[in-house]
Amino acid sequence: MIKIVIGLVIPFMFTFILKSQYAVVQAQHYEIKRYFKHNLIKKIVLQSFLLILFALSLYVDSFAYWGLFLVSISLNILLINKHKIKITNRVKRFYFVYHILTFLTYVLIPFNLFESLLFLNNFIFLLLILSHVFSCWLENIIINKYKKEAKDIIKDKLVIGITGSYGKTSAKNIVYDMLENVFNVSKTPKSFNTKVGIIKSIRENVSEFDDVFICEYGVDRKKGMDELLKIVKPNITLITEVGPQHLLTFKNIDNIVEEKIKLAKALKENEFAIINNDNKYLNENIKKLRCKVITYGIERDSDVMAKNIIVSKEGSLFDLYIKNKKIKRLRIKLLGMHNILNTLGAIGVLYALNVDLKKISELASKIKPIEHRLELKTIDNVKVIDDSFNSNEKGFKMAVDVLSLMNQEKVVITPGIIEQGSNSDKVNYELGKYMADKIDLAILVEKNAKIIKEGLISQGFKENKIIMKSNFIEAWKIIKKFTDKDNKIILIENDLPSIYLR
Repeated sequence: MIKIVIGLVIPFMFTFILKSQYAVVQAQHYEIKRYFKHNLIKKIVLQSFLLILFALSLYVDSFAYWGLFLVSISLNILLINKHKIKITNRVKRFYFVYHILTFLTYVLIPFNLFESLLFLNNFIFLLLILSHVFSCWLENIIINKYKKEAKDIIKDKLVIGITGSYGKTSAKNIVYDMLENVFNVSKTPKSFNTKVGIIKSIRENVSEFDDVFICEYGVDRKKGMDELLKIVKPNITLITEVGPQHLLTFKNIDNIVEEKIKLAKALKENEFAIINNDNKYLNENIKKLRCKVITYGIERDSDVMAKNIIVSKEGSLFDLYIKNKKIKRLRIKLLGMHNILNTLGAIGVLYALNVDLKKISELASKIKPIEHRLELKTIDNVKVIDDSFNSNEKGFKMAVDVLSLMNQEKVVITPGIIEQGSNSDKVNYELGKYMADKIDLAILVEKNAKIIKEGLISQGFKENKIIMKSNFIEAWKIIKKFTDKDNKIILIENDLPSIYLR
């Protein structure tokens, strides 16, 4: 009985270390292979030391166990990292499995208390792997049940599938804003675009009265799209952009193109793919599609085009052409050229759905500013262009272009662009060069700060107008000191934690 009571308590002794490690697993999208690649050498060396300590424990007396245990605990503290775990239902199930396995291990192994503590501590990696494997098995049972429910909900709906290396969430919101005035329509919220996110969105957001479901498909590795298409296949596809996003996992641009274009290849011959014709990677793949295609663009001759464009700090104005025929001069509230492209893509969707073109102007006026994507707002009495959810080179430059239109002193706060693999330094150096004659003050944070600074200085930007901070918390303290009287406008570019944007 005493052993059972102790067995119920023991799992809690190792939860802190395990939680820190499982936070890394969570950050790697619960893919255990990616987890092992994270600080791989450090893990191998540490586990080797722990195995040696356990081997030594077989030859020492019980008093020495405490010494070995304290040493091994100290070594495991090296595993603690800055990742914070988000407590989700999946994490709760993992903890449940871990506690059961740890309890059974302690109760069933023929060791005394000291030996058991040392064993459990020194094989924390094994416990994590086993707990993860069993929790994944449990997770699959639950997900398959929910997937079946989601497929039943969606089977009679018209599905508009949207994907791209970037721009997909903005395009989804624009399509939704225009279509909700024509159909009963629902969508995946925020950036819910993974397998679990799509299933959750369908089960929670799609009602029996909906005619249309707008689904965002997000993939960051090969064969990722195949998994999502098993849940829901689109009837209309919109592909926004293809570029060097997630190169660390895709390895090369060809893999990215192949994966994104699958959403259009999944269509039947009488269904429509709406394709960004200005994107060279998509343009090269249009002829490979068996479905009907509606192209949109600004630079290349396309089915849906914007001409005579005026971009200002109030929004955008352009002439809309469809099949080389001028339809209307449209005004939208969104900032930036890329949002004109996204709007053209949305109009392409409406055209595929045979929506009356006379309503286009009215429907375009319904488009709302998109949260955290070139969203003009005021925070702590300072004017801000919030582009914190952007994470690509093209969008970065467009955001800087929008900032350059403003009359106030122009300030950028940014960590640069991440997930560029070996191309990272080159990309961020070029972004520094690009900003040099368009901004007045740069606040640079995190690991790309130095290379962005070099790019700025190479174009004659004054070094005393560059502030470098290790993290956003320190950088934001500078922003909070600004007042209306300073006449500054701040571009928040890429991945600022939402806590600072409230």
